[in-house]
This record gives sequence, C-alpha cells and structure tokens, in this order.
Amino acid sequence: MVKLKFLTYKIRTFLIRNGLSTLFKDGPSAYRTYYLRQMKIWGTSASKQKELTKMLDEWAVYIRRKYQNKQLPSSTYLSEAEPFLEQYAKRSPANQALIGAAGDLVQTENFLAILDAQRDEEGDLQPERGTAPSSPTSTSLDVVSKTEGLIVFFPGIPGCAKSALCEQILNTPGGLGDNRPLHSLMGDRTKGRYWQKVADERKKKPFRITLADKNAPNEEVWRQIEDMCGMTKAAAVPVIPDSEGTDSNPFSLEALAVFMFRVLQRVNHPGNLDKASPNAGYILLMFYNLYDGKVCTFNEKLFQLLLEYTKLSMFINKLISVPKRI
Repeated sequence: MVKLKFLTYKIRTFLIRNGLSTLFKDGPSAYRTYYLRQMKIWGTSASKQKELTKMLDEWAVYIRRKYQNKQLPSSTYLSEAEPFLEQYAKRSPANQALIGAAGDLVQTENFLAILDAQRDEEGDLQPERGTAPSSPTSTSLDVVSKTEGLIVFFPGIPGCAKSALCEQILNTPGGLGDNRPLHSLMGDRTKGRYWQKVADERKKKPFRITLADKNAPNEEVWRQIEDMCGMTKAAAVPVIPDSEGTDSNPFSLEALAVFMFRVLQRVNHPGNLDKASPNAGYILLMFYNLYDGKVCTFNEKLFQLLLEYTKLSMFINKLISVPKRI
C-alpha cells in the first residue's frame, strides 16, 4: 500500500528548523522573538499564537536540554522534531488539532481527507463543533470544494515515484472518495507541449481531478499551474519527495541515489530512461543540478509560492510528501 505523509510545514520548517541557529546562539528569548515575528507575518490569530508559543517554548527547553551547547544540525533536525511533535500531539485533543498528522503515515485512501475538513483562519486543522478530533491517521486537512477541480503535480526528478503513486491512486477502490472523475496524464506518453495539453484537457472537464504525471521542476511550470487553477476554478496540491536536502540542493545525495536506483531497475520505460539508457545517470544529474545553489530548500520555496497563491484561493496551503521507498 502506498502511504503519504502529511507534514506541518509551517511549524516544522519555518518555526522549528529555521529558528535553530537563533535558539542555540542567542537563547530562548531571541527564539521567541523570531517565531512571533514569523507568525505576525502570516497574520496568525492571537489564540493560535498562544497555542504555538506554548508548544515552541516547550520544544526550545527540550532540545536545548538534550543538546546543551551543541547546536542541532538543521540537516538532521527532523530526527528530533518529528518524535517531539508526535508525542506533543498525543497529550491532548487540542494538541492533536494544532499539530495535525505530523509524524504519522496516512494511507492513500485518506488522500482526499482534505475534502471533508474544516479550516480555520490560518488554514490549519479545525475539528467540527460538537465532534471529537479524529485519530492522526484519519486527520482531515484543508477544504476543497467538490464542485471544483483539483490538480495534483510533482516537483521532483526522474525516479521519484510519480507514476507509481498515480497508478496507486487510480487503482484505489472508490477513487479519491467523491464523485469527481480522475484523469492522469503521463508526460512520457504525451506528445507535444505537456502542460498545454493538461490545460486543454482541464478546459474540457474543469471539475475533475487531474494527476499531472510529469516532473514540475521550476517556477515557470508552477506559474502555468497557477494559470490553470484560475482558468478552470481548481485547487492544486504539490507532491514532493521526502528529502531534507543538502546545504546547496533541496534533494539529498541519498535521495538522488534512490532515484537513480529506481531508474536503473526500469525496463522498457516509455520515456526511454531505464537500465538500457547509456546516459541515464547523466540525465538524473542534470535534473539534480537544476536545483543546485538554492539558498532555501525547494520545499520552502515552493511553500512560499503557495502562500502567495492561497491569497487568491487557488492553492491548498498544505504540502504532501511521498516517502523515498514505496
């Protein structure tokens, strides 16, 4: 069974990871100033700031006590942050609603749990009044109207399991849990300008769910997807490889090795990128180098773009990550 991991990027990336240097260098007070400033930029409500402050102060005490004066490397922070968030979420229903499904894996059939959620003013999880929050494995995410379309797209490189995930979604009994038709367009089997083809297909049936089975590696492509969302009244969900990256690249060398291994296991690939390709490794390195030299991680950069798009109610303010191995 393919599993998806729903990650609380606003918390773990911007408030936890990016604040590590401030926390260890300047102390808890400076760290609090940092994360409160970030929440002010987001327009976070006073009540949500209070909840997050309690959690982040507890995180600061926990991680400084564990590492003392030795700073936790940002490249490995998830090994500490995810268990902390998971344990924090288990302590109360309120904590669970705040954290969401961080640290837990969710089955594919729950992929569109986003369809039935309630969303608060920050776009975070909010259980319906009069009902207890659901368990982490069935926690709902952001709202998408069932009368509108949905575009699922893949920022990544060859071998990151796009087609495998799309196939699993298509083969899931009941589809994604509503009556909208599913449509997958594989880049390696599509002749001509792929994203123009996607746009043309969406114009024919704007209410359906489109699985864009092709790497979407740069902002130019994301802008095209943004335009499609506006023209066909759709939301969009990016699916990203679960990789913490390096200092200069959003994908780690381990992730690159996994992607290369997958490509070299292929036989008769429709895009001719398989074990029989004499330059398969070189092509993957070319894709990898497309992202080289980025100061912030690809995940952050994409998320920042999504925050801009959500102001137009076009994009979902959540990211969905696929584990390295399926």
